[in-house]
Amino acid sequence: MKPAGIALLGALALGTSTAHAYCVYNKSDRAAHFGSFGNLTNFSKKVAPGGKECCPYSEKTCNHKKSRTSDTQMATSIETSSTNLGIGTATKGYRCGSLMGEGKDGLTQGSGHGYWLQGSGWAELHKSGDGYVVQVYNADSKHRGTISCPKY
Repeated sequence: MKPAGIALLGALALGTSTAHAYCVYNKSDRAAHFGSFGNLTNFSKKVAPGGKECCPYSEKTCNHKKSRTSDTQMATSIETSSTNLGIGTATKGYRCGSLMGEGKDGLTQGSGHGYWLQGSGWAELHKSGDGYVVQVYNADSKHRGTISCPKY
């Protein structure tokens, strides 16, 4: 096979790998932690500014229903400082999403502090004024909603 053909196959393989995964993008100025919770999932990644991480929805540890449109509970936090208290660490920063169960839009309903992300959708963390927001997109690339990240 010619080098151009090998490069094309490689590009196609890379291009399809994220089509079968949910991804999180950090488009902010600070490192952020993205993690799934509930539903027997265990995605947990610290993502540097400008970075991204993905998790294939076909893996049960990423999406318990293994479906491109089923939801996974996701939490995002940005730590700005931490203080060792001798008996533990006190942290300050931002936590994205309302307390789930209070949401009226289907995006933040459930339990815990976070938001829902579809099996092959994605979330983008952005700096916004003095704080941060997460833009959430469905598997069909439609904007699902904006999640605020209040200080804690």
